[in-house]
Amino acid sequence: MERQHPRYRLWALPAALSAAAALTAGCGGQGTAPQPAPSGSTTASASAPTSTPTAGPQQPPATTAPADTPPTPSGGGTPWCTTAGLRVAVHGLQPAAGNRYAAVNITNTTSHRCRTQGYPGLQLMDGAGRPVPTTVVREPTATSRPLTLAPGASAWTRLHWSAVAGPGDATNGNCQPVAASAEVTPPDQTSHTTVSWSLGAVCQRGRIDELPLTAGVAPAF
Repeated sequence: MERQHPRYRLWALPAALSAAAALTAGCGGQGTAPQPAPSGSTTASASAPTSTPTAGPQQPPATTAPADTPPTPSGGGTPWCTTAGLRVAVHGLQPAAGNRYAAVNITNTTSHRCRTQGYPGLQLMDGAGRPVPTTVVREPTATSRPLTLAPGASAWTRLHWSAVAGPGDATNGNCQPVAASAEVTPPDQTSHTTVSWSLGAVCQRGRIDELPLTAGVAPAF
């Protein structure tokens, strides 16, 4: 049997131990052994502090004015005349051939001044509280002006309609259903006051021409 030289045995032992260590590392539970970083790359330290962006100054949330804010005519801080603070009355005026007229009068019943401007709303109702055909048309040639009413002061508007049947009206009897009351809504208000209506039927499918409010008390018939 051939015998190895002692020097050869000493050299082979470290090589065998290195090969065994490499095999053990490849079979571990940690998967592939770490690869060296490519040339020129850097590896961040796990303990390196991270920077946090500084928040800018906080801005207050935007606000929107209420959509139902009424327009403000001239008059400074004088409040609007409200439905609850007005007395409303309707009475007939001098008729003409085929034409009828009426006045809507509003009076300030509060202890302070109030302002108003424009055209009151109007809806005719029958005896059972059902709407009667009503179409209010604002007079285009008239000018609407701001008004300030002192306590007890009044403003009024004139109504005009036809007593002659037209297209869309009944040809026998009354041209349209006869109203028993009217709902009057002051300018810039959403609630109404109900007043009696004894002025007959409104022809031309309920068309009523209306002038803007003017200062003073409506003339008597």
